[in-house]
Amino acid sequence: MYESLTKFLSRTDGIEYEFADAVNDFVIAHPDFDLRNYKAILSEHNITSPKVDVSSFDGKLVMTVIVAIVRTDRFHEGLLKRCIEDGRIEKCLLRLKELDGGD
Repeated sequence: MYESLTKFLSRTDGIEYEFADAVNDFVIAHPDFDLRNYKAILSEHNITSPKVDVSSFDGKLVMTVIVAIVRTDRFHEGLLKRCIEDGRIEKCLLRLKELDGGD
């Protein structure tokens, strides 16, 4: 289900725009996740930082964190790049891959 995003696991350099496009495509393709309301979902789960431990999150909540990072990057340029570089995005993608069944 998350292959369109987990394909970025092996890539880290200069992927911000391509990754953001893939995230936005996922949001459109999965309206049942209601990710356009990412702020409300984060608030409902008391998530206030992208530095949250996603290891126990379900797919919707991991995607919510990713969407929040991508959307916040529009107003705080460089956030997505920092989250890629410091491994936050990788942790999210690894969790999504795990939810998809591993390899």
